[in-house]
Amino acid sequence: MSNAPLPASTQRFMDEMVTLMEPWGWSRTIARVFAYLLVRETPATLDEIVADLGIAKSNASMATRELVDYGNAVRLRQPGTKQLLFDAPSAQTGPFAMRSAMLRRMADLLGEQREGMGEAAVRRLSRQADFLRAMGEAIDGVIREKGDAAPE
Repeated sequence: MSNAPLPASTQRFMDEMVTLMEPWGWSRTIARVFAYLLVRETPATLDEIVADLGIAKSNASMATRELVDYGNAVRLRQPGTKQLLFDAPSAQTGPFAMRSAMLRRMADLLGEQREGMGEAAVRRLSRQADFLRAMGEAIDGVIREKGDAAPE
């Protein structure tokens, strides 16, 4: 992809991904790199990411590191060189497994909070804990069913 400008449809896709991922706390750069890796046919070098997205190498490096750390990209070694390649993961659990764990921790915290609280507050916290626990379980169920599915 780095020999020619990215198609307008790819640019639009990346812009949409930025819009969708910003509420999840992703920076524009991280969301664009993630979208870029999803649409590539082959893994990308850091230099290709920089050239194709027109971003600084330090930003590309930070974005790929964060994507790898959270399971939204994989780092591959290129045989015979020190050069790294980055690709979209085949298992699509991404940030969702971490979100599920966070939801369960929040549910536990809410469920434990009782000291000095009235009945209404305890009921409210209990309902919220039940909701968060159910959301975490739903995410876990989807991950079990679809998360490790082979790429199409």
